[in-house]
Amino acid sequence: MDEGRACCIGLTELGESGFGCVCNKVVVIENGKTGMEMEREARVLLSTMKRYIAPHIVARGEAYYESGLVEDVSIDGNWACAVVLGNYGDYEVRVNTVDFGESKCDCPYDTYCKHLAAVCFFVAREKRNEFKVGKCVEIEEKQPQRDNETAGIMGRLDSMEKEDLLDVLRMLVEDNPLLSGKIALVLNERQHVAELHSDRVRQMGLYSSLKFYSEAIPRVLSECEALFSEVEGCDDDWEDGYYDEDEVTEWDFSAGLERLHRYGRELLDMVTQQHYISGTVGLLVGLLGLEDWKDEYLAEYGDQELEEGCDEFHSYLCEALGRVKGYRRADAAAQDFLFELMDWMVLQCNEPGGLADWAWLLSDCVVDLQGLRHLETSIRRLDQDFLQSNRLEDERKRRPLVYWWVDLCLQYDREQEAIEAAGVLRDTGDDSVERLFVRYYERNERWQEAVVVLGELIKGKAGPADYRWMADLCKQAGDLTREKEWLQKWFLSFPDFELFKRNVELLTEREEREKTIEFWLAALKKKEYFELIIQIYLFLNDPESAWKEYTRHGQHVFENNPILLKLFKEMKRRDPSKLIPQYKSLIMHNIGRRDRSSYAIAARWLKDLQEVCFLAGEEEKWTEFYHGIMSEYKRFRALMEEIRRVIK
Repeated sequence: MDEGRACCIGLTELGESGFGCVCNKVVVIENGKTGMEMEREARVLLSTMKRYIAPHIVARGEAYYESGLVEDVSIDGNWACAVVLGNYGDYEVRVNTVDFGESKCDCPYDTYCKHLAAVCFFVAREKRNEFKVGKCVEIEEKQPQRDNETAGIMGRLDSMEKEDLLDVLRMLVEDNPLLSGKIALVLNERQHVAELHSDRVRQMGLYSSLKFYSEAIPRVLSECEALFSEVEGCDDDWEDGYYDEDEVTEWDFSAGLERLHRYGRELLDMVTQQHYISGTVGLLVGLLGLEDWKDEYLAEYGDQELEEGCDEFHSYLCEALGRVKGYRRADAAAQDFLFELMDWMVLQCNEPGGLADWAWLLSDCVVDLQGLRHLETSIRRLDQDFLQSNRLEDERKRRPLVYWWVDLCLQYDREQEAIEAAGVLRDTGDDSVERLFVRYYERNERWQEAVVVLGELIKGKAGPADYRWMADLCKQAGDLTREKEWLQKWFLSFPDFELFKRNVELLTEREEREKTIEFWLAALKKKEYFELIIQIYLFLNDPESAWKEYTRHGQHVFENNPILLKLFKEMKRRDPSKLIPQYKSLIMHNIGRRDRSSYAIAARWLKDLQEVCFLAGEEEKWTEFYHGIMSEYKRFRALMEEIRRVIK
């Protein structure tokens, strides 16, 4: 076959009439090759594929190939592209015939799948058949690309009259009942969008919007559900060749979530300076409806994709409320709407504990101190005692309720009210509310007050973040003594080299520096931080002390540790003879592990031993040790190969 010619593959003899095609699959081949070359490439491709894909999945891929489910195959250089027909859709597959690991399939599963295997069988066997048969029947045209077909159809539809288009649509619906359901969903969506942008809906007030969307949102969610689809059984459901029948059914939520987000974006587009109530309320009702909706599906299907998709809807409402808060500067009615919205939310609660579920939404409606006052008045109508109420159905909600209110008060500089609210949790052992005050003082650059409060909170129970916070506050307060004190506490509680250097930078006096470092090293030795001690000695340009520490406690240091390698490099420069016994020990330790990777490590240490023996003038020690290894372990073929690879 000539290079660059298109040919039909999968040929079989048809007697005297010549050759005929047994399938309608078209392959475009860039470069012609001999039958022997193609056979070899086919074997390599299948062998490589089987190293990536489990045997039972390979068998399923072969069955797909034999069932004729691989179509539209084209070969371009190292890439074989095809469409594999699945039970729930067609999948685009790209196989790299040279580097199979680069192969891709757009089915819902991330692992190497049966669709990739099917294409490998097609490419390997059909190409082999082609060259075994001999001369191929030439094909004058390549199979049209799918994109070109689609473009052609769209062009024809654009030129058709309305009645002709309706006739085509009727014929499609009659021939394919499933299509009627899809068309109904499209028509419903268009109807919903048109309704949203009608003057009647756009100009609705709060309560008329609540009524409208309480009916509209469930319909939209039902349409989203109709777009969820059960996907083909996942190859991961097979374990050791057996199918796990208890595995939860896999679902594809993407089409339904796209529908949901289109509706959300339409609602957000309705939030404008002229009309903002309807769109905002629609997003609020939608978000509330999603809570029960996603919980129902999560309980049944346990899929995180749905939960994450629903959570994204929250951002639309946040943006809508942000727009409304911006409109209030030029439109007092926007402020009134936010007040009315807060009142409605509070009315949804039977008792103060219920406010915890609305906290973030209520906070988003508060813009200034006036808004905070209005919210408090509304809450007091629900329960005059508010945070101290004895009507809480769940006492566990008191803490998040107090935390929310203290945080809100501090945002608007109502410090005294925040202190009184925080008193509700006094003696509970919960310091999360007190930390809000530290952040408040920090935000207002009241550094000393922040230091005092945080210092009380972290007595005897500080973590790394607390020590860092405290040291930074002391630095901002200009208190160098306390900054040094807290940095040292941090370092001794959670030893770290970078933290050591930060502490050292603050030691300006030489005598103080030496005594303090000596104290730190003694503390680290008690805690057995040997790697860090070696690293510190190297930092202080004291390799002899680092070496002594290593010779005493080297068993606690990993041999591939960069700190150890740095120490060896330094000792190689200063006194290479000291490395000879250490290298010998490392070589024997790795040989004793009896595996190929350890032999390779032993060989590298052996090469290093050769170098230091020559640097130290101890060539005889090298010769004796090397010949001893080569004699004693001569039957260890893998070890011998690794040694000969590095020792020339």
